[in-house]
Amino acid sequence: MTRYIDTKHVAAALRRRLATEFPGAKFSVRCGRGTGSSGIDVSYTDGPDRDAVDTIAATFKGSSWDSYHERHVNTGRKLTVTIDGKEVTGEPLCDSVIVQQDLSDEVRDEAGRRWSEYFDGADWRTGSMNDGLMVDGEWIHGSWPENQVGLIARKVILPARWAAAQAARAETAAPAERAPAEAPQGVAQAAGDMAVTIAHTYTDGTTVAGTRRRDGAAPILRGLGFDWKRPLWVLPDSVGRLADPARVEAVAVELRAAGFTVTTDLPAADSGAPEAYRGVPVPPAHAAEWEGLCAATWREGVDAALVYAVLAKSCDCGGCADCMTG
Repeated sequence: MTRYIDTKHVAAALRRRLATEFPGAKFSVRCGRGTGSSGIDVSYTDGPDRDAVDTIAATFKGSSWDSYHERHVNTGRKLTVTIDGKEVTGEPLCDSVIVQQDLSDEVRDEAGRRWSEYFDGADWRTGSMNDGLMVDGEWIHGSWPENQVGLIARKVILPARWAAAQAARAETAAPAERAPAEAPQGVAQAAGDMAVTIAHTYTDGTTVAGTRRRDGAAPILRGLGFDWKRPLWVLPDSVGRLADPARVEAVAVELRAAGFTVTTDLPAADSGAPEAYRGVPVPPAHAAEWEGLCAATWREGVDAALVYAVLAKSCDCGGCADCMTG
């Protein structure tokens, strides 16, 4: 039976991940309330690029909004979190992560000065619609002054400040802290860090486990179409499909050529459909044509039913209109 990770534990894991990925930045990570209790709000001031934060935050969502069918669809994404000192893996019970980046007065004032320099000392707080302008190689499209100042802050001022802060942090780091990250690939290999496993399951797709930071696997796997979904590399278009042995072997060949020891863990070639999908026994008719349209429709129904059941169970309202109507 699939295990689900409560939103509060997902938020805690996201908070730790952001702190690791963006050292020095301060993030507020909070769970929603009421009907929004399955959502997470992330806010921070200045700091790293908003798109970079969004990219990481999106990997913590367990469902996505299907605007065509007007419902949340389970992504099947797995997440490993720490609960009471133990690592637990399951599907995150979180359907949205909203990221808000605010600007400090200092940054906004600096961006305003750059804007005023271009427009002959005009005050951006009282100006009207303007044409576009170029600031340090970044094109700021025509808009109201307040919008243009915000774009200058995010596209010019903040990237320069964040890069300078990270450079200063690296300079002041103790040599002992830098050594593991800067260790050459040969050192990682000598330490036994070059062994990986390529596996495939219907619900998880093709995955690669066992890689380490800076061991050389990341550029290879990204080039082959994999995405990093901590703690695994996942081939997105393989999820919900049977294993492709030829494609798996191609991945193994690339990794072995880079010095990795590769182990593959694939289901038997004649295994066909799994015995159960998300804990629900697969009907014989669908198992016989597992890649067909009818089986795919059945799987969508299972996904929808499980998401509804979990969301209804997590609400203590006793059956409110929102829960009953989805």
